[in-house]
Amino acid sequence: MVTASQVIGANMFADFFAGLSDIFGGTSGAYRDRLELLCEDARNQLSQNAEDLGANAIVGFRIDFDEISGKGMSMFMVSCVGTAVVIEPDRYEIYEKLHNLNTYLKDGLLTQEQYDFERKQIQENSENFLANDVKRHAQKVEEERILKEKTEASLDKERKRRAQLSEEELRKEDVIAAKSENIWMLSAEEIQKARLPYTLKGKTMDDVIINLLADDKFNEAGKYYMEQTGADSESAYEYIYNMFFPEN
Repeated sequence: MVTASQVIGANMFADFFAGLSDIFGGTSGAYRDRLELLCEDARNQLSQNAEDLGANAIVGFRIDFDEISGKGMSMFMVSCVGTAVVIEPDRYEIYEKLHNLNTYLKDGLLTQEQYDFERKQIQENSENFLANDVKRHAQKVEEERILKEKTEASLDKERKRRAQLSEEELRKEDVIAAKSENIWMLSAEEIQKARLPYTLKGKTMDDVIINLLADDKFNEAGKYYMEQTGADSESAYEYIYNMFFPEN
């Protein structure tokens, strides 16, 4: 944040109107010009303050006008405030400037001395940007490499884990992953009302429940669990729900 202010005696403005009967005549222009000069001085001071901090731009610029009075004195103050920032040029903007310089030199619009000076200025102003740009690109490439390595390692670990599972366990995982978004269909009340199909597929209780879930029969799976274990509908709900979202 940078600030700047300019103060002037309020009586100085009154002098513009002394002895005049119509303040909206020619003197209003002088009054306006004086205000513009005061604002320009404040802006220039703000720009210098920002430049002293190493900034090349100001954002969020605001200008205020205030009257300060006390002890028989009256002052008029113009204040400027803004945020000093460093704006880095786009690499293609730099290339365009260098291209234009070459064109001006070939067309005879610049002498060799002028060309060398301007080129040096552009290069000095862009060195930090280009260095930072290269650094950012290298950092991005490194981050992508690390992410790729971690992803491949995770996939390899998952492949090895699944290779140790039985066919039934793999099917259970796949059904749970595919049907988890439909868990909203499950409720203790609907489990209580559910009716089981005449034909059930599976050799074990888990096989039957997984096959029912694969067909989106969530509440029927809960009903089957109730009949096999003697649990109530609330317990059956928790059992099916925990298959999808295990408790830690």
